Amino acid sequence: MTYRIDAPNRQYTGQVAGIAFRNGTADGLTDVPDYFRRHTGYTITDTTPEPDENPEPETEPAEKPAARKPRKTTTTDHD
Repeated sequence: MTYRIDAPNRQYTGQVAGIAFRNGTADGLTDVPDYFRRHTGYTITDTTPEPDENPEPETEPAEKPAARKPRKTTTTDHD
């Protein structure tokens, strides 16, 4: 899961509880420190993309062409 945290001050740029904010937003977090859950004014949003309901079918790997058998060579004696 990925998260976005919005700070109460939308212009804030800096660090809070080890998380970097820019213009009041911290994006792409995989963990949300409890600090933001305990302090009012912070909004935590789950930004994990929804799974595709109709994923593209996986393509089968192309088969390698069969290896050619070596040609049998015959030698003839010309006497």
